Amino acid sequence: MKRLIALAALGALGLSACAGPRIITSMSTTRDSKFRLLFYRNLGWGNTEQGVIDCDAGADGALSNCKPLTLTFVEEK
Repeated sequence: MKRLIALAALGALGLSACAGPRIITSMSTTRDSKFRLLFYRNLGWGNTEQGVIDCDAGADGALSNCKPLTLTFVEEK
């Protein structure tokens, strides 16, 4: 039983280690002093993730309140 738990834990650790860090590929600012970061991430096993993160910028340039934006693509008819 202990071996089974150890193998399951090792497998979970191995799978989570496959996901790489988010790599910022582009950055822009908005009119209201927010930063938008375009990122790419390798999730392993041929899977990738892309997205946009929206952050507030302080007077000193520090980023805070960063959160991923939800993107919805609508096909026009």
